[in-house]
Amino acid sequence: MTAALRQDRVRVVVADDDPSYLGPLVGLLSTRADIEVVAAVREGAAAVHAVDASGGPPVDAVLLDVEMPGVGGVAAAAAIRRSHPDIAIVMLTGWGYAQVLDQALAAGATGCLDKSLTADEIAEAIVATTKGATVLSRRAADVAARHSRDRISRREANTSFIEAVTALPPGLRPVYELVTQGLSNRQVAMRLHLSENTVNTYVTRILKATDSSSRTELTIRCLTSRL
Repeated sequence: MTAALRQDRVRVVVADDDPSYLGPLVGLLSTRADIEVVAAVREGAAAVHAVDASGGPPVDAVLLDVEMPGVGGVAAAAAIRRSHPDIAIVMLTGWGYAQVLDQALAAGATGCLDKSLTADEIAEAIVATTKGATVLSRRAADVAARHSRDRISRREANTSFIEAVTALPPGLRPVYELVTQGLSNRQVAMRLHLSENTVNTYVTRILKATDSSSRTELTIRCLTSRL
């Protein structure tokens, strides 16, 4: 494989404590031309170390099982996000607990996937998150939406979000629509014929206007508000 092809591959650390799942997943991911698995580990602390100690080009993304012994996926995600703010963090789980999902997103996860997805679907989601997209599998989105609806209804924030979105200037509304569909800033820029810097500025303004801490929260609030 040429150096140019290697540079085009997304470098990924994979962490899952179940060897019967981890081994086959890594094997399948490694067959793809767009993925390079640089480390496969079975514990959260090992994932953090693998990211910190990676030689050569930096790690682009981390795929973390939520439930692992010792340092779990959520704690590992938070530690990685603090040290590597630009890395894509994708959580992988069976999605039994809504609170865990909420914690994962709060820890800085840029993607949340169900283990029932195929290796190709997981790979495509990983690549998308490295380009700035927020990726939620259908089941994860359902759990996130249900949990977020409950939380929002308790604090009556749904109304304020809808009002904030309705009040967005005409120039920001198309950006909001595409971002909440999961498109990256680059994809939004191409679709709307804007510069990527302009889209970055618009997204920052949208997050501030809607009191959303991240693109992920913005997307979930859009889902729960049914806008």
